[in-house]
Amino acid sequence: MAIFDPIRMGASGVSTGYEVERSLRFNPDDAAYLSRSAGSGSSTIISVSAWVKISHRGEAIYIHGAGGGSQTNTHFESMLYINSSGQIAAAHRGGVVGAGGWYRRAASPEHVLRDHSAWYHVMVGFNSGASGDSNKLKLYVNGVETDSSNGGGNIGSFDYINGNGQTQYIGRQDFGGGPGYGKGYIAELYVIDGTQLTPSTFIETDAVTGQINPKNSEDVLAAVTLGTNGGYYNFSDNSNTTAATLGKDHSSNSNNFTPNNFSVSAGQGNDSLEDSPTNNFPTFNPLQTREQDNRITNGMLDVSFNNSDDNAASVATFGMESGKWYFEVLLRSDSSAVNNSIIGISPDTYLELKRCGTNNAWPGKDTDSGVGIDGSGAKYVDGSSSTYGSSLAQNDIIGIAVDADAAKVAFSKNGQFSDGNGNYNQGANVASGGQAQIDGTGPYFFAVADASSGSDPKFTVNFGQRAFSHTIPSG
Repeated sequence: MAIFDPIRMGASGVSTGYEVERSLRFNPDDAAYLSRSAGSGSSTIISVSAWVKISHRGEAIYIHGAGGGSQTNTHFESMLYINSSGQIAAAHRGGVVGAGGWYRRAASPEHVLRDHSAWYHVMVGFNSGASGDSNKLKLYVNGVETDSSNGGGNIGSFDYINGNGQTQYIGRQDFGGGPGYGKGYIAELYVIDGTQLTPSTFIETDAVTGQINPKNSEDVLAAVTLGTNGGYYNFSDNSNTTAATLGKDHSSNSNNFTPNNFSVSAGQGNDSLEDSPTNNFPTFNPLQTREQDNRITNGMLDVSFNNSDDNAASVATFGMESGKWYFEVLLRSDSSAVNNSIIGISPDTYLELKRCGTNNAWPGKDTDSGVGIDGSGAKYVDGSSSTYGSSLAQNDIIGIAVDADAAKVAFSKNGQFSDGNGNYNQGANVASGGQAQIDGTGPYFFAVADASSGSDPKFTVNFGQRAFSHTIPSG
């Protein structure tokens, strides 16, 4: 469970009855965004509500931003964005870039989004006719109103967001030398045209746990008036990447968005994922990744080490304390010298000592570091090596089966688990000889590493937020 502040908790991914099926992943390397042409709606009263999961230090997520004109004479307004510092904000810019304008952003440190493992509920409610700037535009995180700062200028209206014929964007902004593209996940997006609402319309608090959960969309839609440009977007139809499927408005308004540069094809490029506020999945953790600034991409599921990243490591966001777990990692086709790659499981006691964001770490290759395999086919347990399986190559998919109760791990290659004696030949069966004991105190964390400055292994992990490539082992 992700702690947001001393009072509130964000969604933990534990089911409370209403299930959010999917989210949409925005990857700037793909220039992925949604767009539509607005009808004649209200530019003075608008609300936007969404659940978001931030990527890579909270780099920008843009919701309901609009732009027009050339890059030297751009009109840009955003109803809601999360900036590169993790601040929730809203902005209005009119006329020539840098001229005039107004913005408001969360000011207090406790309202900065820093947790890469959590889903946050974020919201903006705008009413230009209200008395005082603080009442005209309100920003909320996990149901709590932020104390926001005003950047100057007049609030005015949001004509370029909700004006007739204006382009509306999700995941894109065109201001200040753009376009720029969002990075992260969005789920359960509501746009309300003509009403300033509060978070209680969209979320509820569990009386026992204090956890914030999304309300049933049927109840929300029955309680609100959407207005001309209003809509509800849950990104659940991944049968295609059209406005009538992935970009579909699931309200009665049919204000569909056109998807641009998304994929729903099977494999690592699939942007329609089961990671959601009610079913939260692990990713790589930017805060526990050495050389983190530009290594983690694609919704924090890709890590790309370079030649200079000798002994750099990246660790998953969630640990395994009990139960049995299976997940897969792909050695991508753009990897080189994969013999120097390391894939393994480390105990929390080792990672606390190493603090992988700043120090070298080798799952399995170091003292008390757990268990790992490298690209040569060797197995390492707390620094001692032995033969485990055949060597690895580009495009191999490594399966990892963890029995956290017994503190054991087994590895497969392309659907075949190892017998522990040099062969990947056990099919989907975890052989006792292929299991290795994980020493140290849990929880146990998945980790990958680059063991040499002369290699650049590149990994894509799948914890189950999309279909697995191979059969999950029985039990």
